[in-house]
Formats: sequence, structure tokens, C-alpha cells
Amino acid sequence: MKLFFSRIKDSIYNKSFYRGLVSEASGRSAFRYVLGLSILVAVVSTLFASFVLYPMAYSGVAFVSEYISKDYPADLSISIKNGVASTSVNRVYTWHIPESQKLALAKSSNGGVLYSKVIVIDASSTASDATYFKTLDTMAFLSHTDFMYYDNNSIRIMPLRSIPDVTIDKAMLLGLITNYAPLLKFILPIISVVMVAFIFIFGALMYFLEALLLGLFVWIFFRVRKAGLTYGRSYVIALFLMTLPTIVSALLTFAGINYGILGTMLIYIFALLINLGDFPVADKTPVISMPTSENK
Repeated sequence: MKLFFSRIKDSIYNKSFYRGLVSEASGRSAFRYVLGLSILVAVVSTLFASFVLYPMAYSGVAFVSEYISKDYPADLSISIKNGVASTSVNRVYTWHIPESQKLALAKSSNGGVLYSKVIVIDASSTASDATYFKTLDTMAFLSHTDFMYYDNNSIRIMPLRSIPDVTIDKAMLLGLITNYAPLLKFILPIISVVMVAFIFIFGALMYFLEALLLGLFVWIFFRVRKAGLTYGRSYVIALFLMTLPTIVSALLTFAGINYGILGTMLIYIFALLINLGDFPVADKTPVISMPTSENK
């Protein structure tokens, strides 16, 4: 483990380490290093996300439970049967978003757009077009035959005939929360494991693919220096040089900043120059043998 972290430090900045790679670069060693770095980034990224996800999940369940307990009408029962909706009381029901939650909901699920209502229920309405839905200033709308909602600023219309027959009331919703909220302590760790696996596989794959392109910079660099390095060895050096942009990318992602492929290339070139920028130009001047007195 100590050797691995020492290799990370050397890959970020160590001129002697890179001079050694120019002379002799091991593809197998580089492959193992990339896999180890990818696992490290995946674990750290998941731990960071968990610090945000876990409290958000538990506070979200608590908020929904309290919201239903206080604001869901005791006499409201919503029935969906044979593709049509009906309510126990013939009136329009509207749930407004608390001012304290508007900004958080906008950031997490509305693409930054603020709405004043969570849902409007009007089982007597036959409106099913997007234009009418926009006038309601709500995240979701249940009509007589359709359920409409925003999905990243796009309006989705779900016909109720695609939904199984169900009856929704206050007792049912609170019962669902009571029964399934305890499962969070099992679901969240499973999500974390899946996140580690996904980030590792996707990250390692992208790492190797990006190095195919960035290895060209190394190859061109040494061609200019007249060193004649093969592309295969250039690719191995590129795998190590990508350590710095990978770590910077992870840190900026934690901060919510995405600098794109151009930023990655600039940091990569910076890593190349600080580690190999003073690599000497090979002297390719042909040696001319002067005739000796014996050859005259």
C-alpha cells in the first residue's frame, strides 16, 4: 500500500521516475497502477456522495412523513380504476411547496426551476395537454385520465390506463413510509456498493481510452526531441501522467465543477511539461570520420 501511494506521488511529479519510464516502461505495472487508482477514486467518490446521500434520504423520508401527516386531508381518497381517476370529494386539491423547501427541490429535481406547488389533483378535469399544465405552476398534475409531471424541464404525460387499479389515501401513504423507511439502512449500502463498482468500471475504461489520445502528445513530444520513443511506451507514460488530471477532476467534481475534456488536456500537458519538459534533445548529427595518415 505504501508503495502504491508512493507511485501516485511519483506520477504527479518526479522527473527521475519519468526518465526511468523513458528507458524502460512496464505495461503490466502501468495496468495494475491504473486499476488501483480507479478503485481508490471510486471508493473516495462514493464515500463523499454517501455523506450527502444518506442524510438527504433520511431527512427526505422524515419530511414526506411529516408533510403527509399535517397536510394530507383525512377525507381525501384517490381511486384509479380502469384508467380513470376519481376522488372521494369533488373538489380541486393543491399542495403548495413550503418556502423553505422550494430552492432545495429546484436544485435536486427541477433543473433549477422554481414551482409553487408539488401537485394539483383535479379528477374532474379532462385537460391533458402541456399548455394547460404549464399554467398550473406545479411539478405534477393528476386529471381524470392522465398524470403529468416535469422531468428535467420536459413534460411527461402518463395515461392512467397504464397504471394498475389502486386506491390512495392518507393511511396507505403513511403505512408505506412506516413499512419501507426501515429498509433504507439496507438499501443505501447496496447503492454504495453499486456506485463503487460503476465508478470503478466506467472510470478505468475512460482512463484507458483517454490515454490512447493523450499518448499521442507524449509520442509527438519525443519525436520533436528526436528521442524516437515508440507509441507503446508513450502510452504507458501517458497512463502515469494522467494521475494529476484524474485527481484534479475528482476534486472539482466534489466541488460541483465540470471543466470538460479541454481542462483535462491542459492539466495533462502541464503534467507532461513539469516532468519531462527538460528532457534533452537527442543529438542526431552524423559523425564524419576524418581520414588518418594510414588511409592516405
